[in-house]
Amino acid sequence: MAISSNNVYNEITISNGILTDGSDVRIATTIIHELIHAFLNVIRVNSGISIPTLVGEDLSGCLANYYNGINNPLSQHNFMTDYMAPIIAAILNDMKDILFTPLQIYRVEHPDDTTFADLRIYQPTATFPAGNSGIATPWIWSDFFMYTSYEGLQTSDAFNTIFPFGSVGKYYFDQYYRVGVLVFNP
Repeated sequence: MAISSNNVYNEITISNGILTDGSDVRIATTIIHELIHAFLNVIRVNSGISIPTLVGEDLSGCLANYYNGINNPLSQHNFMTDYMAPIIAAILNDMKDILFTPLQIYRVEHPDDTTFADLRIYQPTATFPAGNSGIATPWIWSDFFMYTSYEGLQTSDAFNTIFPFGSVGKYYFDQYYRVGVLVFNP
Protein backbone atom coordinates (compact mmCIF):
# COMPACT_ATOMS: atom_id res chain seq x y z
CA MET A 1 0.00 0.00 0.00
CA ALA A 2 1.28 3.46 -0.87
CA ILE A 3 -0.19 6.77 0.25
CA SER A 4 0.21 10.08 -1.58
CA SER A 5 -1.80 13.13 -0.49
CA ASN A 6 -5.26 11.83 0.28
CA ASN A 7 -5.02 8.99 -2.24
CA VAL A 8 -4.39 5.44 -1.19
CA TYR A 9 -2.85 3.02 -3.66
CA ASN A 10 -3.22 -0.70 -3.08
CA GLU A 11 -1.60 -3.12 -5.48
CA ILE A 12 -3.12 -6.57 -5.51
CA THR A 13 -0.79 -9.32 -6.62
CA ILE A 14 -2.07 -12.84 -7.18
CA SER A 15 0.46 -15.62 -7.60
CA ASN A 16 0.79 -17.34 -10.94
CA GLY A 17 0.16 -20.64 -9.18
CA ILE A 18 -3.35 -19.59 -8.17
CA LEU A 19 -4.05 -18.21 -11.63
CA THR A 20 -2.77 -21.28 -13.50
CA ASP A 21 -3.54 -24.12 -11.08
CA GLY A 22 -6.46 -22.69 -9.10
CA SER A 23 -10.10 -23.25 -9.87
CA ASP A 24 -12.32 -20.40 -11.00
CA VAL A 25 -13.93 -20.35 -7.55
CA ARG A 26 -10.52 -20.17 -5.85
CA ILE A 27 -9.48 -17.32 -8.13
CA ALA A 28 -12.75 -15.49 -7.45
CA THR A 29 -12.42 -16.05 -3.69
CA THR A 30 -8.82 -14.81 -3.75
CA ILE A 31 -9.77 -11.67 -5.70
CA ILE A 32 -12.63 -10.91 -3.29
CA HIS A 33 -10.34 -11.56 -0.29
CA GLU A 34 -7.63 -9.25 -1.62
CA LEU A 35 -10.12 -6.54 -2.58
CA ILE A 36 -11.42 -6.58 0.99
CA HIS A 37 -7.84 -6.11 2.26
CA ALA A 38 -7.42 -3.15 -0.12
CA PHE A 39 -10.70 -1.57 0.93
CA LEU A 40 -9.90 -2.07 4.62
CA ASN A 41 -6.61 -0.26 4.07
CA VAL A 42 -8.48 2.66 2.48
CA ILE A 43 -10.95 2.80 5.36
CA ARG A 44 -8.11 2.71 7.89
CA VAL A 45 -6.23 5.53 6.21
CA ASN A 46 -9.27 7.72 5.59
CA SER A 47 -11.23 7.39 8.80
CA GLY A 48 -11.07 4.17 10.80
CA ILE A 49 -14.73 3.28 11.35
CA SER A 50 -16.07 1.95 14.64
CA ILE A 51 -18.03 -1.33 14.83
CA PRO A 52 -21.80 -0.83 15.35
CA THR A 53 -24.31 -3.67 15.36
CA LEU A 54 -25.51 -4.18 11.80
CA VAL A 55 -27.22 -7.17 10.17
CA GLY A 56 -27.86 -8.08 6.53
CA GLU A 57 -25.52 -5.61 4.84
CA ASP A 58 -24.05 -6.03 1.40
CA LEU A 59 -20.27 -6.03 0.83
CA SER A 60 -19.72 -2.26 0.91
CA GLY A 61 -22.16 -1.73 3.78
CA CYS A 62 -20.53 -4.42 5.88
CA LEU A 63 -17.05 -3.07 5.24
CA ALA A 64 -18.02 0.50 5.91
CA ASN A 65 -19.91 -0.29 9.11
CA TYR A 66 -17.96 -3.12 10.77
CA TYR A 67 -14.29 -2.54 10.14
CA ASN A 68 -12.52 -0.78 12.98
CA GLY A 69 -9.42 0.38 11.12
CA ILE A 70 -6.92 -2.19 12.35
CA ASN A 71 -3.97 -2.37 9.96
CA ASN A 72 -2.61 -5.75 11.05
CA PRO A 73 -3.22 -8.38 8.31
CA LEU A 74 -4.05 -11.01 10.94
CA SER A 75 -6.58 -8.65 12.46
CA GLN A 76 -7.99 -8.08 8.99
CA HIS A 77 -8.27 -11.87 8.67
CA ASN A 78 -10.09 -12.01 12.00
CA PHE A 79 -12.44 -9.31 10.71
CA MET A 80 -13.03 -11.22 7.47
CA THR A 81 -13.67 -14.44 9.40
CA ASP A 82 -16.08 -12.81 11.83
CA TYR A 83 -17.98 -10.53 9.46
CA MET A 84 -17.20 -11.07 5.79
CA ALA A 85 -17.46 -14.85 5.29
CA PRO A 86 -21.26 -14.79 4.82
CA ILE A 87 -20.93 -11.90 2.35
CA ILE A 88 -18.21 -13.72 0.38
CA ALA A 89 -20.36 -16.88 0.37
CA ALA A 90 -23.33 -14.92 -0.99
CA ILE A 91 -21.19 -13.41 -3.77
CA LEU A 92 -19.87 -16.85 -4.75
CA ASN A 93 -23.37 -18.31 -4.67
CA ASP A 94 -24.57 -15.57 -7.04
CA MET A 95 -21.73 -16.51 -9.40
CA LYS A 96 -22.28 -20.29 -9.30
CA ASP A 97 -23.31 -20.66 -12.96
CA ILE A 98 -20.28 -18.63 -14.07
CA LEU A 99 -17.74 -20.41 -11.84
CA PHE A 100 -18.66 -24.02 -12.60
CA THR A 101 -19.34 -26.06 -15.70
CA PRO A 102 -22.42 -28.30 -15.88
CA LEU A 103 -20.10 -31.34 -15.68
CA GLN A 104 -18.47 -30.04 -12.49
CA ILE A 105 -21.89 -29.41 -10.97
CA TYR A 106 -23.02 -32.90 -11.96
CA ARG A 107 -19.90 -34.53 -10.48
CA VAL A 108 -20.34 -33.04 -7.03
CA GLU A 109 -24.11 -33.50 -6.97
CA HIS A 110 -23.94 -37.16 -8.14
CA PRO A 111 -20.97 -38.75 -6.38
CA ASP A 112 -22.74 -42.13 -6.28
CA ASP A 113 -21.79 -42.75 -9.88
CA THR A 114 -18.81 -45.11 -9.64
CA THR A 115 -16.74 -42.76 -11.78
CA PHE A 116 -17.04 -40.05 -9.14
CA ALA A 117 -16.98 -42.18 -5.97
CA ASP A 118 -13.92 -40.38 -4.57
CA LEU A 119 -15.93 -37.14 -4.61
CA ARG A 120 -18.26 -38.17 -1.81
CA ILE A 121 -18.53 -36.15 1.35
CA TYR A 122 -19.05 -38.30 4.42
CA GLN A 123 -20.69 -37.50 7.69
CA PRO A 124 -18.21 -37.15 10.55
CA THR A 125 -17.82 -39.61 13.37
CA ALA A 126 -18.91 -38.69 16.88
CA THR A 127 -15.33 -39.15 18.08
CA PHE A 128 -12.64 -36.56 18.66
CA PRO A 129 -11.12 -35.71 16.34
CA ALA A 130 -14.04 -36.00 13.94
CA GLY A 131 -13.29 -38.52 11.21
CA ASN A 132 -14.92 -40.20 8.25
CA SER A 133 -17.97 -42.25 9.30
CA GLY A 134 -18.33 -43.92 5.90
CA ILE A 135 -21.90 -42.57 5.60
CA ALA A 136 -22.19 -40.37 2.51
CA THR A 137 -24.01 -37.06 2.73
CA PRO A 138 -25.31 -34.98 -0.18
CA TRP A 139 -23.36 -32.05 -1.59
CA ILE A 140 -24.83 -28.79 -0.31
CA TRP A 141 -23.86 -25.76 -2.36
CA SER A 142 -24.54 -23.26 0.42
CA ASP A 143 -22.20 -25.23 2.71
CA PHE A 144 -19.52 -25.35 0.02
CA PHE A 145 -19.71 -21.58 -0.51
CA MET A 146 -19.67 -20.97 3.23
CA TYR A 147 -16.58 -23.13 3.78
CA THR A 148 -14.91 -21.71 0.65
CA SER A 149 -15.43 -18.18 1.97
CA TYR A 150 -13.01 -19.03 4.81
CA GLU A 151 -10.16 -20.11 2.52
CA GLY A 152 -7.05 -18.09 3.21
CA LEU A 153 -8.18 -17.30 6.75
CA GLN A 154 -7.03 -20.54 8.41
CA THR A 155 -4.21 -18.88 10.36
CA SER A 156 -6.47 -16.34 12.05
CA ASP A 157 -7.53 -16.74 15.66
CA ALA A 158 -11.17 -16.23 14.64
CA PHE A 159 -11.03 -19.12 12.15
CA ASN A 160 -9.53 -21.45 14.74
CA THR A 161 -12.23 -20.41 17.22
CA ILE A 162 -14.98 -21.25 14.72
CA PHE A 163 -13.24 -24.37 13.37
CA PRO A 164 -11.05 -25.77 16.15
CA PHE A 165 -8.86 -28.76 15.41
CA GLY A 166 -10.85 -32.00 15.50
CA SER A 167 -14.24 -30.30 15.35
CA VAL A 168 -17.11 -31.27 13.06
CA GLY A 169 -16.91 -27.83 11.43
CA LYS A 170 -13.19 -28.27 10.64
CA TYR A 171 -13.92 -31.77 9.33
CA TYR A 172 -16.53 -30.42 6.88
CA PHE A 173 -14.26 -27.50 5.92
CA ASP A 174 -11.54 -30.01 5.00
CA GLN A 175 -13.99 -32.31 3.16
CA TYR A 176 -15.47 -29.56 1.00
CA TYR A 177 -12.00 -28.22 0.32
CA ARG A 178 -10.78 -31.71 -0.72
CA VAL A 179 -13.66 -32.32 -3.12
CA GLY A 180 -13.44 -28.77 -4.46
CA VAL A 181 -9.79 -29.25 -5.37
CA LEU A 182 -10.48 -32.63 -7.01
CA VAL A 183 -13.39 -31.40 -9.12
CA PHE A 184 -12.86 -27.71 -9.76
CA ASN A 185 -9.07 -27.30 -10.16
CA PRO A 186 -7.81 -27.51 -13.76
